[in-house]
Amino acid sequence: MKSRLLTVLFLSLLLVGCAGMLPEIQETNPSGYNKLMNIFPSCKVDLKNYAACLASSKMLEAESPEKATVIFISHWESEVFGYTKRKQQSGEYRSDPLDAGVYGKLRTDSINAMKTISIPVLKKIYLGTKTEYTKNMLNFLSLVDLNSQSSFNSFRKAHDRELMK
Repeated sequence: MKSRLLTVLFLSLLLVGCAGMLPEIQETNPSGYNKLMNIFPSCKVDLKNYAACLASSKMLEAESPEKATVIFISHWESEVFGYTKRKQQSGEYRSDPLDAGVYGKLRTDSINAMKTISIPVLKKIYLGTKTEYTKNMLNFLSLVDLNSQSSFNSFRKAHDRELMK
């Protein structure tokens, strides 16, 4: 029990220390950050949703809805089907079986952040640009299940098909 408490304390201190190492969104994506603050002011201080806030600011800075979609797809693949998913599936945990819960929690947090931040931002981008592409992709966006690999594949294929038109 004492070792777990020390582990939690150490990880908390590490997280606080590492938080200062993350680039500030307003420095990396200033115009996207300003737009994001109008939509989700909580991103200013929200470390838990940092990745979703950063990706959303990049989407808002993108030159076109198509490029914003590429950023969204990349973020979705990385956060949901990337490192934490591979660790969870491969059993490559350090030594503590609790790692399985940690990686699962990280993945769940990423999915929740994307649901509450990234999808609404992409929807706003689509609604703000009236094109055939955005109209069609808006329909696909409404069907997205962030936890589903097949949903990811379908959304990516829809994007590719729309670009071919």
